[in-house]
Amino acid sequence: MQSREGIKILWVVLLPISLWASVEQEVLILFKSETIQMPNGKDTASLQEVIAPQEVISCFEEIQIQEISRVVPDFNRADTMKITEDGTIARLLDFSQLFLLKLAIEINRDSVIVNLETLDDVISVEKNQPIEFRITDVNDTYFDEFQWNLNDPSGQYDINVMKAWDLSRGSSSIKLGIVDTGVDSLHPDLRGRVTLDGEQPFLNPANHPDNYHGTYVAGIAGAMTNNNKGIAGVDWYAKIHSTRIAGTNVSAAINAVINSVNAGCRVINCSWALPSWSDLLYQTFLWVYQCNVLPVAAVKEWYNYWEYPESFGPWMCNVAGTAYDEENVRDKPYPYFIEVPWVDVSAPAGDDRYYYGIKSTWFDGHWYGHGSYRSAYGTSAAAPHVTGLAGLLLGANSGLKNYELEWIMKLSAEDIAPTGVDDTTGYGIIDAYEAVRHVILPYELSRGNVSLTIYDPVYRNFTYPILPYILPAGYYMCKMVVADIMLNFLDYAETPWGFLSLTGFSPDQPNDGRYWMRQNINPYGAHLTTCFYYLYARWVSGNWVPVNKWVPVDPSVIPSQYTIIGRNLINRPTDLAATALANGNIRLSWSDNSHNELKFLIERRVGGGPFALYDSVGQNIHTYADDNVTIGIRYGYQVYAKAQEFTSSYSNAAYATAGLAAPSNLAIINQPTPTSVKLQWTDNSLIETMFWIARKVDGGDWNEYYADTFANITNYIDTVSFLHKYNYRVRAYDNQSNYSEWSNTIEFMSGVLAQSTYSEMSAFNATCKIAAGQNNMLHILADDDEFGHRIRYCISTDGGVNFGVWEEVTECDTNAALSLDANGIPWVVAAVYDRPM
Repeated sequence: MQSREGIKILWVVLLPISLWASVEQEVLILFKSETIQMPNGKDTASLQEVIAPQEVISCFEEIQIQEISRVVPDFNRADTMKITEDGTIARLLDFSQLFLLKLAIEINRDSVIVNLETLDDVISVEKNQPIEFRITDVNDTYFDEFQWNLNDPSGQYDINVMKAWDLSRGSSSIKLGIVDTGVDSLHPDLRGRVTLDGEQPFLNPANHPDNYHGTYVAGIAGAMTNNNKGIAGVDWYAKIHSTRIAGTNVSAAINAVINSVNAGCRVINCSWALPSWSDLLYQTFLWVYQCNVLPVAAVKEWYNYWEYPESFGPWMCNVAGTAYDEENVRDKPYPYFIEVPWVDVSAPAGDDRYYYGIKSTWFDGHWYGHGSYRSAYGTSAAAPHVTGLAGLLLGANSGLKNYELEWIMKLSAEDIAPTGVDDTTGYGIIDAYEAVRHVILPYELSRGNVSLTIYDPVYRNFTYPILPYILPAGYYMCKMVVADIMLNFLDYAETPWGFLSLTGFSPDQPNDGRYWMRQNINPYGAHLTTCFYYLYARWVSGNWVPVNKWVPVDPSVIPSQYTIIGRNLINRPTDLAATALANGNIRLSWSDNSHNELKFLIERRVGGGPFALYDSVGQNIHTYADDNVTIGIRYGYQVYAKAQEFTSSYSNAAYATAGLAAPSNLAIINQPTPTSVKLQWTDNSLIETMFWIARKVDGGDWNEYYADTFANITNYIDTVSFLHKYNYRVRAYDNQSNYSEWSNTIEFMSGVLAQSTYSEMSAFNATCKIAAGQNNMLHILADDDEFGHRIRYCISTDGGVNFGVWEEVTECDTNAALSLDANGIPWVVAAVYDRPM
């Protein structure tokens, strides 16, 4: 990876404090199945309307619950266990029993949570929290066509998507989820691309005062491109599925995330954050990942160190922000505002300078209606670049798994300062072209299962607060589960990429502030390792204090797999043949020996000139018709396979003269005699001066210049000897040392009629031979090891014009034989056939 400096992570603006007021007196609570029964047809009810165990009702009354509401009204209990396409089981808590409790204003929420946790029917209880959308408005509407984030003239600060669009522009079959404030589906740069989850279009701006954020995010990921208006989105064609976080709190976020997965989204963009841990939201994103969906989260730029969902762990693809350095100060990178050990990649976020925000679609119904655009900045803008790139990858290869999407984007990223994988920019700024090219031939993906080895117990000193639960550093008694695989490769053409389906901690230094995976890879093999820990207890002041949690994750929730992405050499095509056709064209054919080509390139030379690139055909095509030829000109061809910039070596060279087509339908006509045979063929050539006839006798070598005829003469009488096998073929010649291909080949046995002459002759050519013997004897042999054959023969005394009656000899030996006095017999017809005795 090349180093790139002059990048900085930028500021985040919180939503107004007034948004906190509605959630400060709300509690999220998850009950065991069927604990709470709501009134028929109602998702919100008073305490007097619900049916619950008396212990629950009494507690609710004591803590003065004002209202109870379902968090996920349309939750399908079938989602508690979903089987994905590859057979993985994704499990989710029963959110049909997840409720939002509204408290009286004067009630202390912390005390309420303590009381609720004592109920036997409660699984989990936590505070509701507001979502913080990460964007800063520059208030500028004049840069509709200036998108340095996608097309930086210097090539330093964009995501290199222009080249990626040559390989993939996305697919309308892929759906990208925008879990946000809502998306203006009537915006002219989004119209027809957006599907809404229970939302209405923004017809009345007063009903959606904050929807600019979701519209802005959606435009970066997937605004219509190449439509002569507005901006370009990263993904040209993917559907944008908008799920509005109504109420901007945890309960709304859970509902929105679940609905996005159930709507078929393959990627979910989350440009928002919670300031505190939410186990319920964590469980939701764990389920999202089990469903093979990639959650993309915007990383904070400052303020609180631990925020969520970005800090939830290996489920999240976390995106930091970068800005444009117009001064190109290469020796002094711009400052970064925060470092966190879970950044995966970076993407353009812009800043507050007039020209260097990120331009995108906007909704400001009070002033501009549905057609406005705005430049803004923040990691809210960075995350949808990654979401859009994931769409391009899925458009190129829809079979990619969510962890593969993330690792491909990480391993293809361009390193930026500070050098190496770091806590500020992760693996670097995403490089769309490098990412997409690695999921297209000649690069190929292979997967396999990884075994898990358990060590129990082990003791580890964690030197850093332990993600994702933020457990304190310290000395722990653990069960350690190691995912480890060693692979031997065929010889890759370059070092491949390799990774595991889950990333854990190191086995020796289990938590140094960063997730860890051993990736020792070369062109001949790989060693991949990561570790997971079940923490039984922590040593505190001379005692073991129970913990009982998996960190960073229970490895059983995702099948342990490896993925290798690499490139093999492209094999050269062989057996190239050039054939002149009767219509004057030239036909090429070759053997395709590669499986990883994208096309074949054809080079041609005219006469004695040099070879030059002439044309190409697609993958797995191994024939070509050249109709741009001049009759009488000799053409040479060679072919090679190609995928991206990689090529095979050349095939053999093949030549043909246009108009000099091979004869066809070579056959024997009339009745042969013991001493002659007449050949005939079809003339397909437009320019021959003669035909050359080739002959071989009794399996010997070809005499390719045995005889010839003038142009357009399509028959020839050859003199033969009695009882010999002859082969013939014919080709056209133009008197300038150019030949056509050979015609078909025929075989002829002098002295024996062709099998087709008499229908009663069974398997004649395969089983019956006539040979000259001593003392003028002819031997008719049925050289076959099947019992019960009979021999029939008849004799002609006038050179094959007339024949006598068929004579039959019954022979029950396995090798039937008959000898005849050949003295004076010029012609014999014999047959072997089966007939019941």
